[in-house]
Amino acid sequence: MTTGRSKNTAGDTLPAHFVQQIKAQLNGQTVLEIQTSTAISKNPYLTFYLANAKAGDQVLVTWVDNQGMTGQGEVQVKI
Repeated sequence: MTTGRSKNTAGDTLPAHFVQQIKAQLNGQTVLEIQTSTAISKNPYLTFYLANAKAGDQVLVTWVDNQGMTGQGEVQVKI
């Protein structure tokens, strides 16, 4: 993650590049939405609790960065 204020060894400003939106879904229903900014850490660690999750439920986490790149991860709940 870069803020857009740092420079490389040649003195050129590095463009901002950071995760901008994170969404978590439980069995297809949104349970968490986060919007971030340049203050997010280089390797963010996110923890959240699901009150009604049962074994076998699917949790999908998706993210979008400020350059339009996307990613996702999915896991099955094990209790």
